[in-house]
Amino acid sequence: MRWRIIGASRYNLDDTEIVVEAGTKTAAEGQARQCGVLVEKIERASDNTPTTSPLSSSLRPAIDVHVKQDRPILTERTSKRFKKGMLVCGLLAIGGCTMIMASAADGPQMILGGLLFWGGVLGFIVYRLSAWWHHG
Repeated sequence: MRWRIIGASRYNLDDTEIVVEAGTKTAAEGQARQCGVLVEKIERASDNTPTTSPLSSSLRPAIDVHVKQDRPILTERTSKRFKKGMLVCGLLAIGGCTMIMASAADGPQMILGGLLFWGGVLGFIVYRLSAWWHHG
């Protein structure tokens, strides 16, 4: 039996119509899905209707969907506690730098700003080295 299958291409959603040779309607639907057709309607076709090749160029994707990658996919391995620590220390250093620039010369605000700046810079370095040590 020949079945006319109307649907859309899975790859580019263009309207597609194919004719397949199958014993049952379910088998025809399976063949259509293997060809990359999203089935909307299946009906019997006349016996003299030519079948459509399952590898028809209208059904092939524009790019290869199953691309084998040569390089491994890199994933983020640094945990959030190290990132959070680096962010906090970076903000402390920026805040300390701001305090130094906004303070009067040799005031207590300048000393506190210097402590915040250098504490932030050193903390950032410690968190960065800890992230490298634990996660490579």
